[in-house]
Amino acid sequence: MLDPAIREEAYGYFLSESQDLLRSIETDLLQLRDDPSKQRIHALMRATHTLKGASANVGLETISTIAHHMEDVFRALFDPEAEVEVELEGLLFQLYECLRLALTTQWEQGREADQEVLDQAIDAFARIQTLLGDCFEREQKLPTSAELGFDLVQSIFETGVKERIDQLATLVAAGDGPAALETVATQSEVFTGLGESLGLPGFQAIAEAALQAVAHQGDRPLVVAQAVLSNWQAAQEAVLAGDRTQGGEVSAELAALAGQEPEPGDLGDLTEGTLDLSMDLSRPLARIE
Repeated sequence: MLDPAIREEAYGYFLSESQDLLRSIETDLLQLRDDPSKQRIHALMRATHTLKGASANVGLETISTIAHHMEDVFRALFDPEAEVEVELEGLLFQLYECLRLALTTQWEQGREADQEVLDQAIDAFARIQTLLGDCFEREQKLPTSAELGFDLVQSIFETGVKERIDQLATLVAAGDGPAALETVATQSEVFTGLGESLGLPGFQAIAEAALQAVAHQGDRPLVVAQAVLSNWQAAQEAVLAGDRTQGGEVSAELAALAGQEPEPGDLGDLTEGTLDLSMDLSRPLARIE
């Protein structure tokens, strides 16, 4: 298990991120009936999926469940027969209001919402399922980057992922082991969900291995941070070069630190004295999108 201080930092990240996600969901919902484009539906599905994962990571099951229901609805809306008419719009806003109440309770009172809020969300979701019928039963083909008009994965790895990697690189270069280790833990929580969301199992596996390395090698913070940083940088390069199926793979060095079985002869010198801190930090940090 992660150190309570690291968990607390992850919770702080959730509080900040969830407010932005809720505003994004509300904005797109208000325009959905007039503009039920694939781009808008995809933005809604992505926001609810991110919120689902972020809340689950910090143990907020009510919020995660409601967000999961909303994500399922938006996925069903990709069905060509799905129509966003007045009744469906009303039910979507009922579901959104349950999500808003659950989040507000957490932000203002620091506790999970009452069971009544979850029951209302479940009821609204059931009515939406009845309304959309077979759209929930058929497996939906998600839109391609070409259909969305831009390469979503490329955009994420050029902005949000880059910022998080650059943050860790700065701490490693400064030799701040404790802060670097905390950053590895919190960013790995984010990257685990991101890898799942984007269908990049290799990137997800790297994040999971990083969390294991934090748990197993917490007394060697710079060693862990450097290994994770190198692995993330290699994965990012692979994705930006066109990898859309894996998102990199766990390095032998990180696998060893995580307690996984290493390949014979693939491990380098894992001592603090061999850290390579020479990296290009001249490029400005990108803004998270």
